[in-house]
Amino acid sequence: MAGKMAWLASYPRSGNTWMRLMLRSLHLEGAEPDINGNEGPSSPIASRWDLECAGGLQASLLTWDELAELRPYVYRMHAERSDEPLLLRKVHDSCWMTPQGKRAFPPEISLGAVYLVRDPRDVAVSLAHFWNTNIDHVIGHMGNIKSTMAAGRQGGQLPQLTSTWSHHFKSWVDDSEMPVLVVRYEDTLADAAGQLRRVAKFLQVSDDHVEAAADATSFSRMTQQESSSGFREKPPKIDRFFREGKSGSGKRTLTPEQLETIENDHREVMERLGYL
Repeated sequence: MAGKMAWLASYPRSGNTWMRLMLRSLHLEGAEPDINGNEGPSSPIASRWDLECAGGLQASLLTWDELAELRPYVYRMHAERSDEPLLLRKVHDSCWMTPQGKRAFPPEISLGAVYLVRDPRDVAVSLAHFWNTNIDHVIGHMGNIKSTMAAGRQGGQLPQLTSTWSHHFKSWVDDSEMPVLVVRYEDTLADAAGQLRRVAKFLQVSDDHVEAAADATSFSRMTQQESSSGFREKPPKIDRFFREGKSGSGKRTLTPEQLETIENDHREVMERLGYL
């Protein structure tokens, strides 16, 4: 039985991990998930190990172009061989085309994409903390059409073409040729259960336990777990992954020049999303 891929897509630090944990709790009928566990659906799509197991090739020996051509083939293989009707995968890539003109995330095997988005001013603050770097560097990265994460040949992740914050949004929402549900981080903060219900309906999964799942994955409960057990997705150079769980930090802390740069770089999409 072939399955369908559903992409949980976002620019980094936009609520992807939080939504994955909510969906994991929903799968567990509202129980609090282990933040370091693997219960239920969803796994990162840019795993080097995953590609090597599926493709039988050592990723570090391949060029970026060769890796790019291999990725959609691997995703099709996952879908064709799956015994599950839905394969939910985390994505930080923009929705890009391979050098030979193939879609990295094939729409013909896709149920659709849940696109998680956050005010880019808040993304800049959160990403600077996450990467342990200065905000001006992050703002430049968010405005660079060629920006790529994990660009090195080693490590656990494949290179991920994030591009600009604006292009990332438009590549999925306007150009992916698949159904897309946009979920704003700020709306999830205001009504986690309501947004989780929208996502469950879009993914065609049961929403019987959305209230319990939203409560089980509240920011306070996730920070408590991280404090007691750690979190394997936290980079070693920062103190915690779950940092504030709030909106508006960018407008409060960025300089007028930094705010102006972000708003000039991304005005069209910010206006479209109600951020300006």
